Order: sequence, then C-alpha cells, then structure tokens
Amino acid sequence: MSDASHLKSFRELVFSGTPGSVLEFIEGSVEFPTPPEGSDPNNSNAMRLWTIKKYHYQKLSEISYALSEILKGLCIRDSRFAFLHSALQDFLDGPLGLNSENEAGQVHDLATQPPEPWSASNIPTELLAWHVTWVGTNGDKTNCLNLEVPVLEIIHTTIFELLEIFDIDVATEEAPINQGTITRFDLLKTLYETSKRLEPKSASESRRETKPVEQTGYTYQYYSALDSTADQIRVLEILPGTDDEPIACRLAIRSLFNDGTYEALSYVWGTDTFKKSILVDGKAFSIRRNLFHILQSLRKTDGIRSIWVDAICINQSDHEEKIHQIRLMRDIYSQADHTIIWLGGFRSDHNSAEEQKPDSASHRHRNRVPLPVGCRDIAIDENDLHALYAEFQKYPADRSWDEKQRALFVMLGRCISHLHAQEWWERIWTLQEAILPSRSPIMMFQGYSCLLDDIISASNIFLDRSPPEEKMMKHIASPQGQALNMADPIFTSRPWNYSVIQLSMLRRLRPNFKSSNEFEIKTLKNLLPITASYRASIPQDKIFALESFLPRYLGRLIKIDYEEGRTATFKRATARCYNESNSIELAEMFPFLFESSMLHGEPYDGPSWVLDFTYSDTLYYLTTIPKPEERMTLDKFVHKERDRESLVDYGTQESVLVAPKILFCTGCIIDQICVQHPIPDISSNSPIQDYTSFITGLRSIYQTVLTEALHNLGYAPERSDSDVELDKSLSRFFCLLEDEAQDLEDEPQDPTEDLIRARNPELAGKMLFFTKKGLMGIATMPVENDDCLTLVHGTRVYLLLREIKGQSTASDTSRKHRIVARAAVLKKLPGTKEVINAAPTQRLQII
Repeated sequence: MSDASHLKSFRELVFSGTPGSVLEFIEGSVEFPTPPEGSDPNNSNAMRLWTIKKYHYQKLSEISYALSEILKGLCIRDSRFAFLHSALQDFLDGPLGLNSENEAGQVHDLATQPPEPWSASNIPTELLAWHVTWVGTNGDKTNCLNLEVPVLEIIHTTIFELLEIFDIDVATEEAPINQGTITRFDLLKTLYETSKRLEPKSASESRRETKPVEQTGYTYQYYSALDSTADQIRVLEILPGTDDEPIACRLAIRSLFNDGTYEALSYVWGTDTFKKSILVDGKAFSIRRNLFHILQSLRKTDGIRSIWVDAICINQSDHEEKIHQIRLMRDIYSQADHTIIWLGGFRSDHNSAEEQKPDSASHRHRNRVPLPVGCRDIAIDENDLHALYAEFQKYPADRSWDEKQRALFVMLGRCISHLHAQEWWERIWTLQEAILPSRSPIMMFQGYSCLLDDIISASNIFLDRSPPEEKMMKHIASPQGQALNMADPIFTSRPWNYSVIQLSMLRRLRPNFKSSNEFEIKTLKNLLPITASYRASIPQDKIFALESFLPRYLGRLIKIDYEEGRTATFKRATARCYNESNSIELAEMFPFLFESSMLHGEPYDGPSWVLDFTYSDTLYYLTTIPKPEERMTLDKFVHKERDRESLVDYGTQESVLVAPKILFCTGCIIDQICVQHPIPDISSNSPIQDYTSFITGLRSIYQTVLTEALHNLGYAPERSDSDVELDKSLSRFFCLLEDEAQDLEDEPQDPTEDLIRARNPELAGKMLFFTKKGLMGIATMPVENDDCLTLVHGTRVYLLLREIKGQSTASDTSRKHRIVARAAVLKKLPGTKEVINAAPTQRLQII
C-alpha cells in the first residue's frame, strides 16, 4: 500500500470514527521492519505502536498548523478571535506543547524518530497507547492527555465563534454526522471560506443582553496600570502596627517570577458593603468589613508583611486588567511562598458578635452539635484540628477503642464538620486557592492554624479508622460509649456529607494526593459537575474560575469577558461541553437557563439548550437518599428519576454539533402530551383525605387515557389487575419518593401526613401530564398538549420539546423544536418501558 493510500485509510479509521482495530489495520497495511530472529514479541509491538503514533502525530501536526493559518486570518479581521489563536500557540509551542523541548518533547522525538531497534524500554509506558500523549511537569503520569482532545476542542470553539461573529447559519445537510477531527476541520474550512464574503457583526451587537458588573465602592485611583506583557502583579505591603492603629499599606508592582517572595490570601469577600477604610500609599481605600479584620489580624507589630489580596491588588474597575490577572491565577498561587486560607474567627480582642455572625443565606450553617459528655477530660480545644488529629494518631488502628479514643473520634469528626460549615468551602474562587499552591495552604480558624493537607489526611484517617457500623452501634449502646451518642447527628448532617464530597475532590486535585485517574478531570465538562455546588457572586465566575484547573491551552479557550452577560458565557460553556462529550449529558446535572430565568421572572431570549451553571447540588442528591422531612425539589427529583434502564438504541450516527443558534443531535421522540393539569395544593387540615382523592382522580384520568389510546391508536399498555398497586405507585411518585428506594429502611412505604405536608408545596401548581400512549409524568415548567416527550442521546433526563410553529413542510430531520421543560416519568406504570424503548431514533434540531 502506498504511503498516500495508507494515510487516507488511516484518516478514515482514526479521525472519522470508523469502527475497527487500529492495530489490525496497521498490521494489514503497513510494512513493518522485520524483527531480529528470537526477539521479544513485546518489543515488536513497541515498534508497531510507534508506527501508529507516527502517523497520528503527523496528521495532528498537519491539522494544527493549518488551523493556525485560519486563526491568523481571522485575527486580522477581528480581534475577538485572539484568545483562540493564543490557545493554539500555547498548544503548539508552550512549555507542555506539541513541540516543546522538555518531557513533552518526547512525543515529538518518538513520533518522528523510531526507537533503538526493538528496545521497548526506550518508549515510556505512558506513550505505549496508540493515542499520542504528552507528559506533564516532572514526567507526572497523571497529567497525560490525548493530544487529539485540545485540537478538537480548538476546532469546535473556532467553529462556534466564527458562526457567532459572522452570523452564519448551518443547514441540516451541512452538520456532519460523525465526530471525527478531520470531518470537523473540513467543516471549519468550509465556514472559513464562507466568512471571507461576510463582515463580522459589531461587538456591541453581540452584547445586547449584557448586564454590567457593579463596581460600587471601588473609588481608589491606582497610580499605574500593570504591564500585561511582563506578567506583572501588585503585592500589598502591610506596614507594622498595633490593633488600635490605622492599617497602613503600600502597593508594590512586581514581576511574578523574578521579584522576591510574597504570601497569598484566600478568604470570602462577604456580602456586606464597603464599611471600612485602610490607607494605601497614603490614600483612603474602602474595603469590606471581613477583609479589614483579616488584615488587622495578619499585620505584624515589628515588620512588613507582603501579601497578595485580590480585592486590593487587582483594579476591580479595569476589565482588561481583571482578565489578565485571572489568566495569571495559577501562577500567582503556585509562586506564592505561602497561601493563607482564612476560614473565619478572629482573635479574642476584637471578636465581636457582629464580626462572628454567619451568613444566614448559606445552607451550611446549622446549629453546631454539642460536645459529648465523654470529651470533658480532653484538654484540647474543640477548634484545634491539628492537636486533635495528632492526639488521635497516637492510638493504634487495630486495638479496641477506649473511652478517650471514642471521644476523640467524635471530636475530630465534629471539628472537621464545623470547619466545612464555613462559607469559604462553597465559593468557586476559593477552590483554586486550595488546589494551586505548591505548598499546603495554612488554614486559619478561630485562632488556630493547620495545614489543608492535615485536614485531608485527618479526614482520610477519620473515615478509614471509624469503627464498622455494627461495632459503632455496640459502642453507642454500651454504658461506656455515651460519648458516641453525639456521632450520628454529625455523620448524617448535610455539612458532613458535603465535606465528604469536597474532600474527595481535593484528594484528586491537590499535588500530594493525586490519584492515577486525575487526568480524567482535565476537561471543562468533567470539572463542571464536581464544582456545581460552589457559588459565585457573579454567575460568569463559575466558568472563569475554572481556567486555572485546565491545561493552560484548554484554559485559554475560556473567553473571559465581564462585559458580556451570563447568557453569552453559559452558552459558550454549554456548547463546548456538548461538543466535547458528543452528548448533552450535563443536562443530568444542571437545569436549563430558560427555566431559571422564568422562575425568577427574568426575560430570556437565548437558545433553550443553554444550561444554568450558577448552582446545582445534584451531586449531593445523587449520592444520598434525602430523609422524608428533608426538602426535595422537583429539580432534584427529575435527576433522581432519570432513565437508568433505557434500552434505546440510537444507532451508529450518534452525534452532536452545537452552533450559536441551534443544537444538532440524535434522539427519540417517545410520545406527545394529550392531557396536562396543575397539581393541587393540598394544605387543608385533612391532607391524607385530600391526597387520596387526588390519587383516585389521577387513576380515573389514566384509565380514560388508556381507553382513548386503544380507540385511536389500536394500542394501549396492559393494565395491572391491582388498583392498589397503581395507587401505591402514584402516591409515592407525587410525594417525590424514588421507586428504587422502596425497600430501604429510611424510606416510608406509604406517604404520611407529615410527608405530604413537606413535599406537596414543592409540586403545587406544577404540571402533571399524560401522553397519548398512557405515559405519566411531572414537568418542571408549563407544558401544552402535543409537546413531545423526548430522550436525547447522551442524557437520561426526559425533555419536553415543542415544535416551532410556522415551519414549511419539511422532513422530520429538519424540523426545529424548542425545549420547554424537563420531566420525571413514572416508570412503574404498565407498558411504560416498552413504549420508551420502542421509540424510533431521529436527528433533532433544537433551538
């Protein structure tokens, strides 16, 4: 086979998603060198794998440099493409890029020069996969990433921005079916040629939905701007003083990599207004009350303290400077000599009740569990985690627990839970400030300090060394185990459950605790779910703050622009995730932005497929079973009741392509709504009686729907002989109880009066619906008859689509729909699974 023919076939196999074995293809089409007689077969495989990597690398290089020429041309015409060109240049020539000279340069060397004859030891283990990979700093195997990922992400992002800026529409026949790199690059080339005949729309037109970020309080005039080409930062120099003296500081401009050491501060800004003032270079500088007391506590009496504080060292009124400094965050925190994390609490000499008041809006702040009786003889402060951890470590893991060890066990868990009840843990910006520092950050809380790595280690020991459940129950039941009577409220509290999730994430991200699977979260679509429950004052920051967690060239693909609104930022992030995963799987974790806007009475004119990344605690509810008295929203129930067992076959043309105005995808339209009705408010003095009447009425409607289905369609699911079983399923479903949880002890088998009172207010006014084939569900938003119950490839959450009116008589594959709601479907009804799994697959266009 000629080299040209081989490249063509290899292109189809590797880049266009054609099924088949790469190794078998190579062995059947490439002439390999003959191995020496008696050589190790494993070494022969090394040469074969090198040959595969060579072709893969050469094609990626060819595409990358062609892409570079396209981006150069686009940047000449419009500066809004600059961030894409920067990302690609970092991919090609950056420290860990395709052509770098360090460890990652092994990729280039091995892909262009064969190893010594039949010496497999000359090829690093991480390069023996057929994917070309790069190796991160110090050869860390956990930093491996398929080189095709960034190339395809840059291609997808360039397609999206080109369509947006030049206002180009993609027709159905132009949307490629497969996800191959070359196929998508061919689409980009076609669109680039089209753009040459068009003029880019103005930046102001693309920002018509912008909500300017409020900067009230920032009145300080900075003497000079930072040089963005020299990686400059400002460092706050806190001058020495005592508590009764005004706080006086200086701002020094430094080169990030060359001008001495500094500390970095991580803290929660707070929601209060600018009520305090300090002196910066002799001028008044207004800051929030929380920061004022932190600086007061950190100030030395006999020397200058140099520290980087974002609220002061970044000119918050200068959008360009904010963007530049956000791009430097990974370096600012990794270069700092120490990072101080301020969780809360001040020295006793200014520990006023006002300063200690928690944020009542935070779900984490609960009444703290009292100290158990058995802890009275332990002379360690309840907030001193370092001392508690050290004392607990003195006990061997394999010995029986005595009174003191059981008490320490409770105190340690209680302390960790209390630490995690602080607001710092739920802010998105503080997450990177815990992960990025090269040294373990110093955590300061209630006058005590410990290392973040100590908290992680203490939590590991706490979770690993806690007695088994049966042993725990025996201890609690014994007279000697009274100290552990307080354990259960700690372990079942929401802060504790959140802390388990977050500590697991920190263990994956902190350098000292990386796992072998750490590379799996090096993409935006994998970061968003595990950071979903973190909050930001500005919604766009939920995306911008993730820039530092990604490989540098993937981070640069996040367009940081505070002058654009939430919709534009979330639309880009949603499109990137859908394209990257070739599915809309993140719809299982987040609501759609139009839903959030409608619930808050806000206007929304964006695409219906855009996700709202502002906040989601779905991960918590996917890993726990809410107690009956705990609030369960319909949003969470929809995710709980997603289609786990669907046997829908989407065929071999599963593909997603997201343009600014339309989502091309594959899915199954299952059925259409024929009856919809609001769920009543059952708030009378007789909830059981009213609820029973409601369920009886639903059964009557269901029977009518089945009769009409049989008459109109000649089909209806087989009915259960037992109305009792039907009523039971309906009763549980409309109290937001899971079908899978019926056998669990913590779940009531039948709705109680307290459960109805707790759950019905969430559903009152929401729409229940029946479909023409007898399916039943609850919609998150208002729906109409003929709305289509749908499963889209890549997500197990049911969607309700509404066909756009006024379309010309077009084929099914070119008709457009809009998402109008998500839905929970009662799968216990007879025939429901059969109807779902029989739905035909088709191409969808969602606007």
